[in-house]
Amino acid sequence: MQEAGTLEVFAEIAIAIAGFSGVVSALGGGTKATDLDRLRLAMLLQSSLTTAFFSLLPLVLFSTSLAPASIWGVTSSCWILYMAVHLTTLRRRIGYAGSAPDRMGRPLLAFAFSGIALMLVLQALNAAAMRLAWPHLAALLWGLLTASLFFVRLVQSLWSNGEAAAQHANEPDVE
Repeated sequence: MQEAGTLEVFAEIAIAIAGFSGVVSALGGGTKATDLDRLRLAMLLQSSLTTAFFSLLPLVLFSTSLAPASIWGVTSSCWILYMAVHLTTLRRRIGYAGSAPDRMGRPLLAFAFSGIALMLVLQALNAAAMRLAWPHLAALLWGLLTASLFFVRLVQSLWSNGEAAAQHANEPDVE
């Protein structure tokens, strides 16, 4: 299977993003994380760990007697089922964070959800008829892209919150 190297690299990158997000959150720019920051972290971890899992799943399935076409059909089907559950729980999480879509950046969420919708269609076609590697790899690449974008947004938020807290702490008390 020629895709094994690509799948391994995708899994490694996804796990690295998840690990670095833990470091960034722990350092946190000197501030306490808000509900919105926790939501950003959850979305980042969900995206990166999902990508890692679905990068490794075909490698496990290739150790069975399944034909490659069947493996790509199965992995696409599993991805569709997982995303259906994930999107319903994500909607609830965003609702718990108050006005998260406004403050989180509507363009980023619109971009992420548009890509997921496109990937769902592509995975459905792959599961039903195409049964090729590239649609599954495209979904994984999309997962890495969204995880990276959420990582950048989390870093920006934590560090801008830290700078604001530091400025406030340096202001003289006026009585």
